[in-house]
Amino acid sequence: MFDKEPRTLKGLLADYNEMLDTCNHNMTTCDNTTSLKRLLQKQFGNILGFHKRYHANKSTIVYDTTCGGSYVESAMYS
Repeated sequence: MFDKEPRTLKGLLADYNEMLDTCNHNMTTCDNTTSLKRLLQKQFGNILGFHKRYHANKSTIVYDTTCGGSYVESAMYS
């Protein structure tokens, strides 16, 4: 997996659902990025930041806030 690299929420959703299928978990898959974002916020709190992109059809960027304040700083330190 990626080590503190910023990721898109859509990419994380695909990875999350694939992981559930691969590991044969009885949990239901997430249908949308909003549900996954709520799960991530509940689990990680302020450790993760979410950067909404300017273009409506582009996915939100999820990044680690412990290395820096913004998603750009997070990308530089990853």
